[in-house]
Amino acid sequence: MNLDPSILRKLVNRRLFTAKDLLLATHLELAEGLDISSEAVSSLILIVSHAAAPRASTVLDLYGRAQHHTTHLPTHLSALDAVLRGGVPVGAITELVGPAGVGKSQLCHMLAVSTLLPITRHQPDKQTASVMYIDTEKKFSSRRVVEIAKARWPQYFTSQETIRDITERILVVNPGSSEALISHIKALEGSIIDHNIKLVLVDSIAALARSEFSRDKVVDRQQMLGQQAAILKSLAETFRIPVVVVNQVTAQVHAPANHPFQGSASTGNRQQESHLTAALGTVWAHAVNTRLVLESVADVRYIKVAKSPAAPLAAFAYRITEAGLNLLDGHRVPDQVQSSIINMHVAHEISYEPQPMGI
Repeated sequence: MNLDPSILRKLVNRRLFTAKDLLLATHLELAEGLDISSEAVSSLILIVSHAAAPRASTVLDLYGRAQHHTTHLPTHLSALDAVLRGGVPVGAITELVGPAGVGKSQLCHMLAVSTLLPITRHQPDKQTASVMYIDTEKKFSSRRVVEIAKARWPQYFTSQETIRDITERILVVNPGSSEALISHIKALEGSIIDHNIKLVLVDSIAALARSEFSRDKVVDRQQMLGQQAAILKSLAETFRIPVVVVNQVTAQVHAPANHPFQGSASTGNRQQESHLTAALGTVWAHAVNTRLVLESVADVRYIKVAKSPAAPLAAFAYRITEAGLNLLDGHRVPDQVQSSIINMHVAHEISYEPQPMGI
């Protein structure tokens, strides 16, 4: 920065070492602390702001960078990866939502192993890569990770040495409270740098928030979720890694059902329609870049692309095997499942009534 040497010395003497230090000070504090005129303060703020502000990038620049960096983490579910243009996007938050027992954690285990597969031409540092698995529900299974690795990629995991190598690079933490979870999330930046983390998994984002915050503290809960989402999204964008979070489902009264897992229920003395829908409300829903819904219909499981900035809405049948999730080739997706993603709205924990649009 082209700063006057005398002003630079005054900044150092006042311990204003960074742009943040200077820009957080008031105009009056700078004028009095540095003993300079109001015009000089304005000029100083302009110079520092110009230097600190991020530069605009052209589409050509962004496209060029994308050619030399990984843009997606493959799920190794070929049809799903094709729709998602390569898999789970990096630099963004992907949400897995669905009822218990449908395979959300299984998919997380698969993604953890997938991240650590042998070196590719786009990831020269993959041999030292790690995965951070934040397990709030105590569902992580080391045995399942090993089973999936051996069954799905037997060509890579042929010895105890290769199994040990991958299991040493999956870091698992078990926060027992929302406060502990936010502390782990805040500490992620250092962990990403120290351990070369290429994937962050949170399984689940909803468990602690829903158990600790009653309905009369929804505002507090939303503020906390907003803070968590902001940090996770910033880390994903800064380090160009995927962040995958698991969400639960909740009952919602008077809401139109968009997924077959959203069965009706009666409440109170009179029949009231209620459906299962993604938990955590509006703030969290808008923080998510990609939403994958997992559900079971007539004993068949489906994974659906319910929200994506780049992929069309789509649904695929799958089953769970020793190798994790496997898509069912040639299985016809029922109209009930297809229409549920065509006529979709973002579901929140508030009453919603679609309004007719005059066109």
